[in-house]
Amino acid sequence: MADKLDVLLKDYITGNLDRKIQSRINTITFKIKYKSKPDNLGIRIAYSGGSEPENSLLMKEKINKALDDDDVLNELITNRAALNLWWPTEDEVAKKALVMYHKKKWTWSGVAMEMKADRSTLFRRIDDLKIRIGHYTI
Repeated sequence: MADKLDVLLKDYITGNLDRKIQSRINTITFKIKYKSKPDNLGIRIAYSGGSEPENSLLMKEKINKALDDDDVLNELITNRAALNLWWPTEDEVAKKALVMYHKKKWTWSGVAMEMKADRSTLFRRIDDLKIRIGHYTI
């Protein structure tokens, strides 16, 4: 079973981390914008309580506040920022092995043969990478 850091690295490598962030933003926005309103039996009210630009501005402020207060979204954004900062400086062999395994769907044996290294060596280098990155994420 993969731990949180393994899932985070896999999502970062495959591009799913950006999709998760955008999905979370869309979900929060949708919940606020299209919140179910009580049914008034089709009766239209002539005055809705404000002008359209004012309502639009209030809606944007409400959405921005909800996005700022969402813990899951903030955690995802923080982890992405940490990985964007540290990923380019990490061990190239470990990064290439992770990309081959997660993005290209190779087996660990195939990755080891392609890179002309032993599986245990790859695992050790990947574990070192996780230790270094793990301090700044999750």
